Amino acid sequence: MPWFNVDDGFANSKPVMRIPRRYRTTAIGLWTLTGSWSAKELTDGHIPAEVVEEFGGTPKIVDLLVDSGLWERVEDGVQFSNWAKWQKTKQQVVDFRAAEAERKRKQRERISRPSKQGEREMSRNGHETVPTSVPVGHQRESALPTPEPLPTPSPSPNPVVTYGGEVTSADAGVNTPPPEFCPQHPEGTDAPCRACGGARQRRQAWEAEHGSAVEASAAAAKAERKRVLADCPDCDEYGWTTDETGQTTPDSVKCTHGAAVVSHA
Repeated sequence: MPWFNVDDGFANSKPVMRIPRRYRTTAIGLWTLTGSWSAKELTDGHIPAEVVEEFGGTPKIVDLLVDSGLWERVEDGVQFSNWAKWQKTKQQVVDFRAAEAERKRKQRERISRPSKQGEREMSRNGHETVPTSVPVGHQRESALPTPEPLPTPSPSPNPVVTYGGEVTSADAGVNTPPPEFCPQHPEGTDAPCRACGGARQRRQAWEAEHGSAVEASAAAAKAERKRVLADCPDCDEYGWTTDETGQTTPDSVKCTHGAAVVSHA
């Protein structure tokens, strides 16, 4: 939703000071209400007579606003003077909304588009890989032996990704890391302790076994959050709520995206 702008020097500007003091607050109140209405309805400062009346405008107050130079009379109501100088026009708002919608669309495409491999790349073990674009039957045979496939670490079972970026598991008991210290020294100790040494070894073994799965789950959580931000029509790419024009405001808060949890179990 567009804003109706009021300059910080407006209060004692010449047009305002031309209005007699006894009518000034009433007149500027009417001017502000109708300006806000026009910004919302995208009328570019045109205020129909019935809207002026609805907001309590009287012929006397209208005359004062016209005489001060803040309004101009038109056939079916009044018109704000110099609207385009201080406010966004309807065309500007429409163009911004279209550009913002296109930006969101492209962002969603970037997130959902699968990565493309290069024409030729070297694998981690130094062996040459065949370009994916070469037709079957035309690949050049390599004189190097085919490497053994690397073992794939087992992922954590049933990962659950929350909007906060946390990764938990339905089998939390299975994936809970063992303590680093023995039960007698839960906070650790500087004294020699064989039980603490055994606990550290078990913890290191667990981290070696589950480290890749935890990193994969964290990466999945990050990708999921990016997707949610791109799909959400109520916030920007950083998760702050926006108005109807896609702009953040002083009242913006962290968006909940209309849901609590996304499960990948």
